[in-house]
Formats: sequence, C-alpha cells, structure tokens
Amino acid sequence: MAEDEKKTAEPQDVALEDVPGHEVLIHPRDLKPSQAMRLFDAINMEDVDNLSMSELTNVVELLEDGFLTDEKAYIEFYRSHGLTAVIELVGAWVGELLGDES
Repeated sequence: MAEDEKKTAEPQDVALEDVPGHEVLIHPRDLKPSQAMRLFDAINMEDVDNLSMSELTNVVELLEDGFLTDEKAYIEFYRSHGLTAVIELVGAWVGELLGDES
C-alpha cells in the first residue's frame, strides 16, 4: 500500500456517548463476541490507531449492514452532518469496541 494511502482515520479517545450520532449505532459492548470478532477482522489490528480508507470502508459497511438502531436516522445524520461526521462517529465507535483490548 502506498504511504499516502495508508493513514486516513484514527479512532478517537472520545467517549462514544459524547459523539453526535452515537444513538444511531448499536453500542459495541452490546454485540455478541462473534460479531465483535468479525469487526476486529475488518480492522488492521497491527496498526489500529491508523485505519486505511479500505479498512474504514469495511467497518462502515459492516455497521450499516447490521448495527444500526435506526436506518432512517442514520441517513438523516449523514445528510445533516456530512461524511466527516460519520467518519468521526465510526472512529469513536471503533475506539469503544476495542476499549482495553488494543
């Protein structure tokens, strides 16, 4: 992977509950361990502090395919706040998912 493609998103050390839009996603600690493992598999655990665009896209797709509390509210959040806000939300969600495990 090219160096300029490599680092695109960093999970934040912000409490998920403090991130706008958190209510549109199922809380990561409410997942089954097997679901969490599928998400771990989508994340590069060797460098979890910096997700590539491809890794981030995989996580967003997985969240959209099964971990939304309200799809209409999620789409409205995206329309109102934009892609950057979705990326920040997903970063905080991933940070919460990994917790002390990274």
